[in-house]
Amino acid sequence: MEVFILFDKLLDAFPANQSFFQLAIVKKTCVCVIFLFIVLLLTISIVSSFQYDLYLDFTYNGFNNLFLMFKFPLAILATLIPLLALYATNHRSEQTKKSINLLSAQNDFTNYHRHIELFEKHIENIINDDVIIRSRELHHKVFPKSESGIPTFTVDNSFEDVLDANFGLIYSLITQLSSTDKGQIVEVFIQIAQVLHNTEKELCCRLIKPTTNLELEFERNSANLYGDGDLKGALLALQKLADISVHILSFSDTKQQNKIISDFKEIDPSEAPPEFNYANLSNSHKDIPCYFYEEANNLIRKRSKKNTA
Repeated sequence: MEVFILFDKLLDAFPANQSFFQLAIVKKTCVCVIFLFIVLLLTISIVSSFQYDLYLDFTYNGFNNLFLMFKFPLAILATLIPLLALYATNHRSEQTKKSINLLSAQNDFTNYHRHIELFEKHIENIINDDVIIRSRELHHKVFPKSESGIPTFTVDNSFEDVLDANFGLIYSLITQLSSTDKGQIVEVFIQIAQVLHNTEKELCCRLIKPTTNLELEFERNSANLYGDGDLKGALLALQKLADISVHILSFSDTKQQNKIISDFKEIDPSEAPPEFNYANLSNSHKDIPCYFYEEANNLIRKRSKKNTA
């Protein structure tokens, strides 16, 4: 463990933002080697002066003897050259690595904002007077990995799972509208409105049309309705949310169209029975006409045929 710690400290001794001769390890190595050379040089000189009768000799024999006498300290001093060369190589590699990291970070930044730009242009095609979409927030939900610089066009699984669950639940609730129990019909209609509002939040959008200030309440459960507070308004909102969902998912070239969501795009809100409205639902003493149930079943059967076609 200590070896790894020492190795990490050694790597940290070569900061890429400093010049080579400003590195502390270079300065310390030079000082230590030169100090050791001087100590050995003085030690050998003093010891030799007591043991041998030394005199100045400027011939080649004198220079040969000088280098022979100080061979060891000179060898110690010579180690400074390969050490500095090794340090320089490692420092260059650290600078290169930092340059690559900086370039990679710049590319990630560019890719991320380019990805957002393309996504916003794609979303602009469905923004109109009927809907407001928070493109940046939506982009974060649909492509969370793009923040790390990965220019992915793969839709996040959790985002798609929520859409599948919401639209699947809406279809399941629509099939329950054929009940003869008015209380259950009101409760189901409230649940449909709630799921539609949750889908709006998931898509980071707000439907301006169809909207209403009408609120339906049943046994402490309530929801703001769509359109004129009728089934037609709810189906129209469902159709628009399905259209938005399909358009968002189409940004991914590899994504196949979701069958459930695509079918909701083709639903005809005008087929909704007009008797299924806020006035009838909110009036606890008034029953919905019985022929509504047959019309509701027809609406469900028509959609089921589209699914099996």
